[in-house]
Amino acid sequence: MRTEDELLLLGLLDGRAMHGYMLNVSIRERLGQTTGAPRPSTAYARLAKLEQRGLVVYRSERGGRRPERRVYELTRDGRARFRELLRSALRDPGDPSVPGDALVLFLRALPREEWRALLRERREALAAPRESAQRLRDGHPATSPGHW
Repeated sequence: MRTEDELLLLGLLDGRAMHGYMLNVSIRERLGQTTGAPRPSTAYARLAKLEQRGLVVYRSERGGRRPERRVYELTRDGRARFRELLRSALRDPGDPSVPGDALVLFLRALPREEWRALLRERREALAAPRESAQRLRDGHPATSPGHW
């Protein structure tokens, strides 16, 4: 399973049980098509995999004359895995698989001081290669734009 799908599904279930259709609506409304979010058909398959791994459980629910449906919620392990994935994605700018807009949705899951520190780490990691390139360019004037 793709890490970003796992993070997304676990994050949407963090603190709120949802049935599959509601999860798909949340994905579409919050992230649209721009983030590589799972298609509705694959979301159900991924929920089944998360359930097999013990990260989510479901209960059957029937409302009125509607057919029975599965309502998913996180287990303790699922909650821990979600926070682990979120921390890793916030810290690591080298992982393009988790879109930034998905990360912003889930900042509430961590204390403010923690997510701010993780984002500082991310910014520093992004700045290091840029600073290195600048030093290299400054040290070799023949390669700077005005010297061709």
